[in-house]
Amino acid sequence: MAFIESLSDFVTPVMMWGVFLVILAGFVIVSMALAYHWKNYNVKDNKAMKMIRLYVFISTILLFVMFVSALIYTL
Repeated sequence: MAFIESLSDFVTPVMMWGVFLVILAGFVIVSMALAYHWKNYNVKDNKAMKMIRLYVFISTILLFVMFVSALIYTL
């Protein structure tokens, strides 16, 4: 518990949400670039479509965990 208290002295909730928003913006930019390439280079192969779905699924889980962590930290 002492670690969490010392962490809260250094990292403010505003900093936590700022980091989350910067990572979210980076994720959106990278995802847009990947979607552009997948669309323009005709990624229609079954294996490639599975990888795209896996990318979206795992990314969504990670972003959700980050959001919940930031929300819990600010409470």
